[in-house]
Amino acid sequence: MNHEIRGDWSQIVVCRLDDGQKIYSQTGRFLWKTANVRVEEHAPARGIGDASHGKGLLGRALSAGNRTPSGPPVALPHFRVQEGSGLCAFTGASPGEIRQIELGGSLTWTVSRDAFVAAEGTVGLRVGSGTPNLIRFTGPGSLFIAARGSFLDLNPADHDGVIHADIETVVAFEGGVAMAVHDDAGVSVAVLKGDGKVILRA
Repeated sequence: MNHEIRGDWSQIVVCRLDDGQKIYSQTGRFLWKTANVRVEEHAPARGIGDASHGKGLLGRALSAGNRTPSGPPVALPHFRVQEGSGLCAFTGASPGEIRQIELGGSLTWTVSRDAFVAAEGTVGLRVGSGTPNLIRFTGPGSLFIAARGSFLDLNPADHDGVIHADIETVVAFEGGVAMAVHDDAGVSVAVLKGDGKVILRA
């Protein structure tokens, strides 16, 4: 999807919609649009995405939560151009960085609900009933995420296969990574294992 990320410490993303293109966003992330872009609000189609992809505790939890057609329906605003090309802009929940993730057909990403900004209409999502604050996205298409401050990229494979992080700092991680959460002296710690990109907020 053609887009431009603007700004420094507080970024926005401006997406260009051509004929046939759609984009949907997290509630409260829409900023502005041109007049020829129409807004519709409806729940994502059930059964979109690959709930069984991935291994480990989180993968099993998400899969178990979606043995019925999908997780709980979430009403999201959808945007589509009526004719020609149109622009639609989105922002994060707090001032900070925005990033595009390009999803292929088999690549999945799990994203914190607060970090989700918008996704191309071809991108599927699933919300696990046991993990309502995490959303799994499958391609193809563009996914946009945001977080307060800036992003920090890590791979557990570069650190003996596992990293620990404050659960509040976890923004997103690839399908090759599994996450479990435990309490460590009153701090909720995310244990991330595997080989894949992990995005934290710094």
